[in-house]
Amino acid sequence: MSETHSVFVGLLCAFGSALFNGSFTVPFKLRKDKNEAGRPSTEAEGLVHPIVFTLYVSIGVFLSSWVIAPFFDGAPRLSLLGIVAGWVFVLGVAASFVAVEFVGIALAQGIWAGSATLFSYAWGVIIFHEAPKAPLMSALGLAVLVTGVVGMACSNMIGEMSLFTRFCSQNPGGGSRLVVESQRLMQTNSQNGENSNCDTAIEGEEKVSLPREPIRSSTYVKGVIWASVVGIFGGSILAPIHYAPDDMQGIAVLPSFGVGTVTLAPVVFLVNILCTGVVPPLRIQISLLPGLFSGLLWNISNLLSLVAIPAVGYSVANPLLQGAVLISGMWGIYVFKEISNPSTIKAFWCGGVVFILGAITLAASQ
Repeated sequence: MSETHSVFVGLLCAFGSALFNGSFTVPFKLRKDKNEAGRPSTEAEGLVHPIVFTLYVSIGVFLSSWVIAPFFDGAPRLSLLGIVAGWVFVLGVAASFVAVEFVGIALAQGIWAGSATLFSYAWGVIIFHEAPKAPLMSALGLAVLVTGVVGMACSNMIGEMSLFTRFCSQNPGGGSRLVVESQRLMQTNSQNGENSNCDTAIEGEEKVSLPREPIRSSTYVKGVIWASVVGIFGGSILAPIHYAPDDMQGIAVLPSFGVGTVTLAPVVFLVNILCTGVVPPLRIQISLLPGLFSGLLWNISNLLSLVAIPAVGYSVANPLLQGAVLISGMWGIYVFKEISNPSTIKAFWCGGVVFILGAITLAASQ
């Protein structure tokens, strides 16, 4: 296979990996029962704890990792480094479901994509010494790519600022009244047990549209922290495999990876119980199959990334894998309706276009 063809296949697999990676948290959003009013259930009514769902996802990754076993000559061998990579995955995926709970699938993946991009690039260039053929173009591509990711991650804030500015320009002096009124309505709704994401505030006799997706500052900070942790682990998942022997590279590492996920997930589950003193309900009927399917989706992404990395290098492949933020954004905006403010959606897609330009530049640098 020519070098050009190998790079093309690697880039194609990287984008395919991003497609599945951007969709693997979708079953977590779908695992919620609906109560009689049609709203998502509370945890007491049937909502599955993120740590429990992580356990099911890990089982899904383990089972799907061994599907390839019959294609090996003899019994598959286990690699400690592959198992370590599986451990890193469990820590990252557990944090990802917590982040999604705080800030939603679109914003959470936007934030962890940015941090994962930086960490994966650092692993490739600084640790693995994968010098790009065009260093300046590579640095420019990375900068543009990260700018796009940050733009997508901050689209909610940009959208709310745009709405506030537009209201103030149309109603001089009314901005402070809008804030006070929106706060009053959110407090009232909270006391009544209703959704605090109010739709409108009353300014005189005129209805003023408010963002449907305001996120409290404390919740947002927690979401950012957890999503950043996801990025650290996500950008490092496949780093241990770099040091594995040649015959344990690529898809040969999948069985070891699966063993790593299924051995650490129960430990994380038990640690959570010890730290909280609460045993989360397993909700097997609701979430076992969605969890297994989520693990399958992620492992398909993992398989494609294992093909992409040898072809184009860790420093290029892993940042491209963060194109998952576009996929998750479309799920969050158009399917789960996490974002409805037109200004926020425009800001998200502006960041998405910048991300794509950065990804193209980074790929061209190779």
